[in-house]
Amino acid sequence: SSRTHGLPLKGSAPPWLLDMKYLSPLLLAYEDRLTEKDALLQASEEELRRFRVRVEEVVQENQKLHQDLKQTGGVSHKEWRQLQEQARLVLQENQVLIEQLEVQHTKAKDSHGRHLTEVSKVCKQLMLLEAEKQRLEGELEVTRRELHTLQTDHLQARCSLENAVSWDEHHAIATKLKRQLEADSGRQQTELEELQQRVTGLQTEKNSLLLDKTNLAADIKSLETDLEVSRHANRKAQRRIGLLKQQVDDSLEKEMRAHHYLSSIVALAEKTTQERDQLVYMASSLEQDKQGVISRIVEDTVRLGKLQEKVKSPATIPESPATIPESPATIPESPATIPESPTTIPEPPTL
Repeated sequence: SSRTHGLPLKGSAPPWLLDMKYLSPLLLAYEDRLTEKDALLQASEEELRRFRVRVEEVVQENQKLHQDLKQTGGVSHKEWRQLQEQARLVLQENQVLIEQLEVQHTKAKDSHGRHLTEVSKVCKQLMLLEAEKQRLEGELEVTRRELHTLQTDHLQARCSLENAVSWDEHHAIATKLKRQLEADSGRQQTELEELQQRVTGLQTEKNSLLLDKTNLAADIKSLETDLEVSRHANRKAQRRIGLLKQQVDDSLEKEMRAHHYLSSIVALAEKTTQERDQLVYMASSLEQDKQGVISRIVEDTVRLGKLQEKVKSPATIPESPATIPESPATIPESPATIPESPTTIPEPPTL
């Protein structure tokens, strides 16, 4: 409900709700707000009562006017218009009063709701303050423990200071540390300058690298253009290679046909060679026969000469002319008939 708004719905009640030490200020504030709201409500009721009395007076006045109107027996048109205007004004005034009364009721309800909301907010704030108080108490306890620890450390430090080094030794150590600090500062300054120089060099190198990057980007663009041209040329070359492959296939086919043609020519040449060898053999045989015939003719001629010499030489025998019949050596003609072997040469293939 609206009265328990802001309180936990489940579980045990918060401790501040049961402890009067925390609950009394809240109750006092709540009673003060209730008193204010009661006073406002009483004022609204008093104003409403006055409005009601005023409305009753107006109603009685209207009734009295109606009775007067009945007693007089009639009114003129002008008076009737005035009465209507007054009645309209009275109705408007009544409507305004009713609206104001409703507004007052609405304001009273709103103020009561705001009051409950503020009460819940106060409860929440009280819970938050209680939690904050507990947190602060915990922090205070921690701070007390730290204070106790610091006091113990202080006592130990005081005890250790009693056995500390003298002022001269402390001054010497401090001077030495200052010199070391100055040396470290100088070294750090030198290193810082070197680092700045390196940063400057790196910046210059970065600029040069950016310039190289720009140049490389331009080179890459030109190379991409060249690559595109190369691809175009490669496509042309591929097409040309395809044409050349087709031409190579045609050439291989023509070569195969030429090979078959050459094979037929070689076979024909071998056949012609065999025929030529046969003719050479026949010619050599005829030459041998011719040489044999010539040698026989020569022998016959020599024998004939010897016989003629014998005939011409003187002898005791009376001359009796010996008639030697002429037997001319007739060389038999044995013409070598060379058989004709017409060889048909095939036509070469069309390349």
